[in-house]
Amino acid sequence: MESTLGAGIAMAEALQNQLPWLENVWLWVTFLGDPKSLFLFYFPAAYYASRRVGIAVLWISLITEWLNLVFKWFLFGDRPFWWVHESGYYSQAPAQVHQFPSSCETGPGSPSGHCMITGAALWPIMTAVSSQLATRTHSPWVRVIPSLAYCTFLLAVGLSRIFLLAHFPHQVLAGLITGAVLGWLMTPRVPMERELSFYGLTSLALLLGASLIYWTLFTLGLDLSWSISLASKWCERPEWVHVDSRPFASLSRDSGAALGLGIALHSPCYAQPSSIPQQLTSGGDRVATQWRQVSLNSIEPGRDQDHVSLIPRFFPRGLWATTWHSAAELQSHRINMVDLPAEPILLNGVERDIKASEELKADTF
Repeated sequence: MESTLGAGIAMAEALQNQLPWLENVWLWVTFLGDPKSLFLFYFPAAYYASRRVGIAVLWISLITEWLNLVFKWFLFGDRPFWWVHESGYYSQAPAQVHQFPSSCETGPGSPSGHCMITGAALWPIMTAVSSQLATRTHSPWVRVIPSLAYCTFLLAVGLSRIFLLAHFPHQVLAGLITGAVLGWLMTPRVPMERELSFYGLTSLALLLGASLIYWTLFTLGLDLSWSISLASKWCERPEWVHVDSRPFASLSRDSGAALGLGIALHSPCYAQPSSIPQQLTSGGDRVATQWRQVSLNSIEPGRDQDHVSLIPRFFPRGLWATTWHSAAELQSHRINMVDLPAEPILLNGVERDIKASEELKADTF
């Protein structure tokens, strides 16, 4: 195993030193492959294109992210940026590698969450685009473009994680395979028409299930905070150790997203768009954009590390952690409660503008 991990460090060293001009590319790719981007960008974009695909992206994201958290608790897995120091590898064969702000994640490393979660969540988008192309063209080369784009993007995400010293190659490979399998299995089984209680129970089950597993392992003598200690110890700069990279941050996001999805799907604005007041729909596109901008700006409770790092000094450690995760969950509720109810408002406003434009053209001619 040591030789495998050493080979991973050598690969990261080659990526950093042989292709230094690709540094910004890898940073952008790892940002686009971040599971948080699924909730912020991919889900709203997919939902605006297709309601079914959008809900599938969100549902698969939150379930897969929960599974990734549990897998990491059981599989452990060191991260390269701390393993090179803890194992003594750096003292025996000094590697010319360095860290980045995105390197210092605090959870265990196996499997890669970027590869697993993003790979699973993008599967319904890939299959939907492939299906559309299959009905519009008879060229087999055009039909495989979505699959090639899917594989190319995930390969780039995996390489970016190795470049950043966030994962070893075998962790990336495990994430890619697991994500593709979960995406293939879950896409046809996404719940589309369920009662609000289903989403509430799902949110509760995610919270209680992960908590039960955590405390069971803790009772058996396993220290699940070991990775947080190592990340804090070996990260080059303390401000790079982000609060939102801790394991329970993703749990808060998943639980909040599940409940927020249910509330949004059963909201009056979503269920009866025709009942929205005329004054509101006339500026629907502007209102929806402003609402979503507020949510996107505040979805990251710990995005301003320079200010957030000061807060724990004035709060007891347990109270600060509870407050932060509660805020993250409430904001996950809000992003779905904003995106989905805003959809009919947005579409009604755009539809009215198009109709008015057509009438104006008819009058002109």
